[in-house]
Amino acid sequence: MRILAPFIWLGMSLWMACGGGSGGAQSQTALPATAPILFTAGDSVHGVQLWTSDGTPQGTRLVKQINPAGWAFPNSLATTFTPFDGKVYFPAQDPDHGYELWRSDGTAAGTQLVVDASPGPSSGALHDLRQPCVAGTNLYFLAQTSSDSYGYLWRLGPRQDAPVRLLDGYQGEWSGDASSPVPWNSELIFHGGTATLGAAVLRTDGTPSGTQLAATGLLPMSALAAHEGRALFLATGDTAGGQGFGLWSSDLATGTSQLLIPMTDWIGLHWDNQVGLRFNDGYALVEVWEGAMPDRYGLWRTDGTPEGTFRLVDLAEPTGFIAQACGFQGRTWFAANDGLHGVDLWVTDGTPGGTQLFKELTTGTDGSFPGMSAAFTLPTGGFFEFKGRLYFGGGGPNLENHVLWVSDGTPDGTRRLIGLPDGDARAPKLPAAFCAVGDALYFSAQTRGDAPFTRQLWRTDGTPEGTRQVTAFDFGEYWNPIWTLVPNPRP
Repeated sequence: MRILAPFIWLGMSLWMACGGGSGGAQSQTALPATAPILFTAGDSVHGVQLWTSDGTPQGTRLVKQINPAGWAFPNSLATTFTPFDGKVYFPAQDPDHGYELWRSDGTAAGTQLVVDASPGPSSGALHDLRQPCVAGTNLYFLAQTSSDSYGYLWRLGPRQDAPVRLLDGYQGEWSGDASSPVPWNSELIFHGGTATLGAAVLRTDGTPSGTQLAATGLLPMSALAAHEGRALFLATGDTAGGQGFGLWSSDLATGTSQLLIPMTDWIGLHWDNQVGLRFNDGYALVEVWEGAMPDRYGLWRTDGTPEGTFRLVDLAEPTGFIAQACGFQGRTWFAANDGLHGVDLWVTDGTPGGTQLFKELTTGTDGSFPGMSAAFTLPTGGFFEFKGRLYFGGGGPNLENHVLWVSDGTPDGTRRLIGLPDGDARAPKLPAAFCAVGDALYFSAQTRGDAPFTRQLWRTDGTPEGTRQVTAFDFGEYWNPIWTLVPNPRP
């Protein structure tokens, strides 16, 4: 699997076009340095590579050109950067090894290939926003070998240089095929193939002897989520009335399962398989298609138990990005569409009576698309809490009006961070990939509404005057979203 060119991911309505413009720092008063970050960005000289910044233009530099041929990261999908054992782990590619697992301590010398799972230029690492991930004291990732197309589960322990393939030495039914890894306490749960059951849910402590079935009698059909000792996923299984399809919950201690929300079609539950269910204040939100002629949709909540799973309100249609919901001040904040206001900002306390439109950021039925955009959506965007306030992009479905908003939890205290009129070229548009380091909140954005334009790195201290562009990246004819921002492990 070689990822050497940009592409469009139509399944999630991703679109952007970049070019022209000039890279480098904008003309402004010098910014004081802050704690550094690592991030992916592209320019016309290096392609998409690993960069670092201390929040100043002069302190923003290339860490290492991982791929001398150009593209170390796909510029159309986010890359998961996972801190572990004093370093950051991530998949990347170069011409000699293909797409494999790498790690970095924030320096050029400390940015190294971890393993060439599929030896040579063929790619081993699988692109999945849920991996690599940490469970207990181990780092887990998915990679295939050159001998077959299975996605094997690999484990790396602390202070270990080389990972091990978990299947090696295993004596049970599991074939080694793995997907959808999710941490659960000190263990990992995941999908795996078996000879007799087909697809199944397994659990592991990182050893062959500690790898076993976690749920039986179910055919899992979606990404996993874990909460309070339960695994939640779309599945087909046996019920008292026959075969039951829908959202199931499986007790990870006993292996017993319960059907929480019956459905008639696998597209009935709207969640993002790349992000998975997100639990805030003890429950997760799901958007459910409940029937046709006419189509009916409902917003549900679940804590993984039958008594904690129930319908909240009607929806005109799902947004498809309910996984971006964020807990803040004891309530859950999310984007929803009731058919009267378009996609706008909602809040819930987990009860039907406490689920309501919070504020109409943009009047009319067009909607404000908080935490998302109809033209450009980021799985690493959404909502972000920083210094006791909630930050998100919003203001409309198009680039010109989708700017940075901030909320103190009240309607009157929910406003644009920078009070510029719609379409003003100075305001950061499509803010996403939030990352808090020290007293600074970093995010990526852009300022032009028409091509050519550049993607930029921004930072804010939470005030309009303290919100500044750090630098911009000119990526020529390609678009450059700057998907991933994480703290640099090197202070």
